[in-house]
Amino acid sequence: MFKSGENVLVFYVCGHMFAFFDCADYSVVTLKCQPERIDELKAEYDCIGMPYNESAKYWLGINPRTAPDSLLRDLTRNSYEIVKAKYTKNKQTKE
Repeated sequence: MFKSGENVLVFYVCGHMFAFFDCADYSVVTLKCQPERIDELKAEYDCIGMPYNESAKYWLGINPRTAPDSLLRDLTRNSYEIVKAKYTKNKQTKE
């Protein structure tokens, strides 16, 4: 999945990615986001841009060096909750 996967730290919930970044180049943290929020966030914050190696429709990139800590925390929590809700719902439907 990643060109140089040995340096990529990936965070999972329910066995699915919700955040990742390249440890050798900590300039972009890639997070899942609601598609309708991405353009608004990009317009409001200079620290938000393209994700690394994922679809820009469902993922965003955030520069952790320039992002306010509260924004990084909020978007990380949001990403976690999106993925958790999707796969918790799928698991409950299968039972």
